[in-house]
Amino acid sequence: MHRHSIIIGGTKGSGRALARTLAAAGEAVSVVGRRTITGAELGHESIRTFSCDITDSAALPGLLADIAAQNGPWTSLAFFQKFRGEGDTWQGEWDVSIRATTNIVDLCVEQTAGQGAPEGGRAIVVVGSVAGRTVIADQPVSYHAAKAALEHMVRCWAVRLGPRGIRVNMVSPHAVLKDESKDFYLGYTRLMELYKEIIPLGRMGTSEEIAGVIRFLCSEQASYVTGQNILVDGGITLQMSEGLIRKALNMER
Repeated sequence: MHRHSIIIGGTKGSGRALARTLAAAGEAVSVVGRRTITGAELGHESIRTFSCDITDSAALPGLLADIAAQNGPWTSLAFFQKFRGEGDTWQGEWDVSIRATTNIVDLCVEQTAGQGAPEGGRAIVVVGSVAGRTVIADQPVSYHAAKAALEHMVRCWAVRLGPRGIRVNMVSPHAVLKDESKDFYLGYTRLMELYKEIIPLGRMGTSEEIAGVIRFLCSEQASYVTGQNILVDGGITLQMSEGLIRKALNMER
């Protein structure tokens, strides 16, 4: 069975990096996003793109049927979508992060019911955030609640879908250098110097590094890994806040 990855919200950032990486390796890749974009614009002409509002539940069965008709059964499913509204909008977070993910997972599981599993099984990866475990000052409560809920949903799915040969994991990044924001971060010298001081690995992560972890979780090499949340944060969340403040204020002895 050939490998086919469906990437939800894969037109930017780490989702785009994952699509390019998988396509370059010869895998079939289907990218779903709100905006219309070509595979060539994403970095590889073989990437098939589909424009859809994933909060429209009625549109999802047709979307997934169209994807299967063009690229065959899915072997990996990765979720990168993010609610981009303003304010503490609980309905928006629910619709984009929780309900859409649940609907797509349910439909994809139903779609492959009774089909043979590929080597290493099928894999689902949900991209979360360190906000599911720690508090990020500039993010609303609804964002934190959604990320924490997704982490436990991943555990439930891992238990319930394991007997069907489907592994489910989460990847939770910290601040990431993306193509869309790289110029801002690299031009913000004081912030870069602060990250160098407080992140144990001394730098921000990149979209390619996030994509690399997700690619591993979708591969045969991770065939016995399920229900996990891997923090891809350079080690920053390992430290007590007091120690981070001391470093930031140069109070280390």
